[in-house]
Amino acid sequence: MQNESITIREQGSSQRGSAIVGVLLLGVVVLVVATGYLRSSLNQLVIADQSHLTLSLDTLVDAAADQALLMLHSGAVANWQTVDELRWRNFADWQVDANTPASVWVALQETDDGLLMLIHASASQRNGRLIQRTAEIQLNRQSPFIYGLEVHDGFSINGRNITLDSFDSNNGPYANPGNRNDRIILLSPASEMGSARFINAELFGSILIGTEESLTTGPQSRIYRRQSPPGPRIDNNAIRHGIRFDRPFPIKMPKAEDPVLWAGGENVEIGDRSGFTSENYVFDDFHIRADETVRVAGKVRWHVHGDLIINGNLVIEETGDLEVYLNGDLIARGGAILNSSEQAPRLRIFVTSTEPTTVQLAGNAHFAGAIHAPHASLQLAGGGNNGRFFGAAVLGSIDINGRYQFHFDEALRFTPQPLYRYAVSAWQRPSATALQLPQRLAE
Repeated sequence: MQNESITIREQGSSQRGSAIVGVLLLGVVVLVVATGYLRSSLNQLVIADQSHLTLSLDTLVDAAADQALLMLHSGAVANWQTVDELRWRNFADWQVDANTPASVWVALQETDDGLLMLIHASASQRNGRLIQRTAEIQLNRQSPFIYGLEVHDGFSINGRNITLDSFDSNNGPYANPGNRNDRIILLSPASEMGSARFINAELFGSILIGTEESLTTGPQSRIYRRQSPPGPRIDNNAIRHGIRFDRPFPIKMPKAEDPVLWAGGENVEIGDRSGFTSENYVFDDFHIRADETVRVAGKVRWHVHGDLIINGNLVIEETGDLEVYLNGDLIARGGAILNSSEQAPRLRIFVTSTEPTTVQLAGNAHFAGAIHAPHASLQLAGGGNNGRFFGAAVLGSIDINGRYQFHFDEALRFTPQPLYRYAVSAWQRPSATALQLPQRLAE
């Protein structure tokens, strides 16, 4: 009996030992599984953090490109630092979020066609690993008059015998056979309902508009292109909606080098016909009266700090070129003729004011030239005979009524200007050149 009791106790101890070993083995298995799950979870958190940070940095790269373009068009890049051929800035105060600071570098480099924009953005993960995103953007230089008629506060075109189209003065006058084209683009990013009114007028070209609701047409309206099908008065394919476009900045009034005194008189000729020299004139206000004619025979620049009023004739000779910087209103009344040559590239008017101004061509006034006045209201009002506008305009708004013709001169798209617009032509990422940007600029 005693031997049997001892045997039973030994068997019980062996079973308990086996159970403990089993429990320990199970614990080890659970621990291994839990450790693996925890490690997997931590890895997933790191990957998620990296993915979030990468997407956030991509957003910062896009924002840096937009900000740099805005500063480029406003002239603010003049305050950027320069190293060799690079003009650059570090947006050091940007953040991914409240707890993650970011460093964003932008540099601009001149190219034959425009600019190369290099962008580098970086931020650190929670584990200290540095995440970097880069971009290399090609910017093409464009004329500010590439569209023909650009307005940012809406337009009202309502009258009789109003026509908008295009021609190329390099191929001769507008009236030449085969020189009438449909390359004018009426660009209006306006989004308010009814802010763009096209009533009783004909557009041989295209309209780019902010929203569909903003455009109002009338029963006599006609909008079409060369490839438009016959029949419908309005070709919907010639109208595009959903356009977003920033208002350009006006150019600053330049300094007049060695200004020439104005002689005055009923028949005045200015400018050097040989083209070897240019003349600068400075005015507070300037008025060409009805009995006066001003002939521009060479390269001339006017700096008008007040208003420019023209009731007489402004003639740009074949050798002439006139660039006007105006800080006030431009008023042409009656039978005033501004640039009777109909060569729009020879006359360029830049309104420098950031305040609302007025450009008014009334009566039978003819104009041939380009107007850059992003905050101005252009008023075209024709009389008994048609007033005519040959050229292009960048404006706040435009109001055409009565009898008036607007002919976009396509030659302005390729004429050198004192200011340019830059458009993205190619976007590449990642860029090894941009990746080295912080190190290169910090040296």
